[in-house]
Amino acid sequence: MQTMLNKVSDRAGLYGMHFTPSKCKVLLQDCGISTPTFSIAGNPLETVDSFTYLGSTISSACNIADEISARIAKARVAFAKLRHLWRRSGRRYERPVLPGGMKEFAIWEEETEQVLTSERMSKAESQDGIHPALLKVMTQLENKIGLYSFPMKIHLEFSGGSELLFGKVKEHEVDVPSNVVHLKDLLSWIRDNLLQERPELFLQGNRIRPGILVLINDTDYSLLGEDDYPLCESDRIAFVSSLHGG
Repeated sequence: MQTMLNKVSDRAGLYGMHFTPSKCKVLLQDCGISTPTFSIAGNPLETVDSFTYLGSTISSACNIADEISARIAKARVAFAKLRHLWRRSGRRYERPVLPGGMKEFAIWEEETEQVLTSERMSKAESQDGIHPALLKVMTQLENKIGLYSFPMKIHLEFSGGSELLFGKVKEHEVDVPSNVVHLKDLLSWIRDNLLQERPELFLQGNRIRPGILVLINDTDYSLLGEDDYPLCESDRIAFVSSLHGG
């Protein structure tokens, strides 16, 4: 194998190409006890257990679990972003309506009122401006994704005095379960799993205590109306407060 690598590396220069050793990886299968090492132009190549090729995850164990996990994680993040967009208030969405048939006579006043009444009823049945049919599809998709979801890794930071409530530990790398979807779910999870004393200094009911600044990926979020912020893999959430004096 090393001889073949040397030949390929030598002949690549004839065609104006070259290999970058730092970008070349080695994946071994059924090598037994010994683990061979390979190099290009004297530079050793890194041996990995899996790598991504054309969007698919290939592992040395030929196991599709890694591929399934990667695809579910991508779908979960994409769906969370779409759901956050759909549920944001104050946004306006426009859609064209193409008539399938046209009447060649004037619409009477009674017909116009019937159409307007039907439209008002449809809006009344909608939730947050989402049509019931679309809401049903979103709910079904959410349930399916949640069924096959895996724990999500989130980085938590506590400072300004709030770390005193968590054993004086400022940074926590946590794996939250799949049912923790929004920021409000995370607050409840922190209270039940990390908070060690005086929860009233961190939460008031199910909401964050006034005076505690919340930074999500270095962005200041006012929690009023933002409890439905959808969590994503590798989010960095910081809680900054001054708790001195109780």
